Amino acid sequence: MTKAEIIAKTLNECRCPVNIEQPQCSDETDREEVVAELNQRLPDTDIKTCEDFRHRSVESCEICNECYPHYAMSLIDLSDGAKAWVCHPIRWAIHPDQYQELRERKQNSTQGNLTNPCARTPTPVRVQVKPLEGE
Repeated sequence: MTKAEIIAKTLNECRCPVNIEQPQCSDETDREEVVAELNQRLPDTDIKTCEDFRHRSVESCEICNECYPHYAMSLIDLSDGAKAWVCHPIRWAIHPDQYQELRERKQNSTQGNLTNPCARTPTPVRVQVKPLEGE
């Protein structure tokens, strides 16, 4: 897929929250922001997307793909030198070492529980809150 195709697809399918009738990227300001962000983040080469990795038996994340994909999706390097624009579950299937590292950080976090950014149901997150000076 090309940069232009990804931008067109994003503008067409961007919805937040997921499954609402009105596209999120509906006004001109939103569209300009999406185009600018994707132009900055995506290379001018052929780019693989989540659809190219269906053979890995991993479900693509609807949240990443439809709710602010210009921020939630990741541009990753593949072992063959190609680039891929993918959601978190696909990225972790391609680079399981990164997923293992995330899991280890989650377990060792001093800030409590870290959550999967693709979680459909928000999970409570425990954090250490330091009081502001003078309180």
